[in-house]
Amino acid sequence: MRLLNRYIFRSILSAIAMVLFVICALDWLAKLVDELESIDGAYTFFEVFLYSSLNIPNSIYKFMPFAALVGGLIGLGGLAASSELVTMRAAGISLWQITVAVVRPIVLLIGVSLLLAEYVIPIADQYAENRRSESLGLVKSALSSRGGLWNREGDEFMHFNSVQANGKLLGITRYRFDNDKQLKAATFAESAIYINGYWQEESITETLITDSGIENKKVASRRWDTPLSPALLAILVQDSENLSISKLY
Repeated sequence: MRLLNRYIFRSILSAIAMVLFVICALDWLAKLVDELESIDGAYTFFEVFLYSSLNIPNSIYKFMPFAALVGGLIGLGGLAASSELVTMRAAGISLWQITVAVVRPIVLLIGVSLLLAEYVIPIADQYAENRRSESLGLVKSALSSRGGLWNREGDEFMHFNSVQANGKLLGITRYRFDNDKQLKAATFAESAIYINGYWQEESITETLITDSGIENKKVASRRWDTPLSPALLAILVQDSENLSISKLY
């Protein structure tokens, strides 16, 4: 029975893997073709290829249920077509034993999907979006990143073009309002690094709006105190569907 279980395990698993490979390959190719239109400057074909490839773990996780269903049917269909299922039944193997043998590879794939969702997909997706934004130069201008994050803190609204996994922000736009909801200041910093409980902004351009007019100034570096931490931003910047179980908790 042990050899029979291994045989069924390999048959079902290979069928599921084949279906999953075909679906993910088509999805990867579609993303690659879509991104080719964005090639410009530093965003070369290699960057497009890398961006599409980093989305493969997410595709595996997304299409795993469908692949398991179709692959399981194909695997069982192959065994039935070659009369192997009939032979198993004639040899005294019960339907329950066959069912358990078929479910085992699916349970293994469920475990693989959970590991991808917990440890691989959040990191790969964030790295892919950040690298794409940097290559396209979106992090050097205000409100230009499609993967950016908005946040409100009191009377201040802020937008981050890119949130790096190493505790670094790129393209920080901040708007400060008074109690009458009138804009009083707008600042843009090219980057900010988290150091000992605060952010250190670099290359800041600030516009102050006063009763006497508008004042523009540039600051090379300054401290920014805020409750936002790299760990919290790393969670907020990602789609909730792509967050790991621990981060959702």
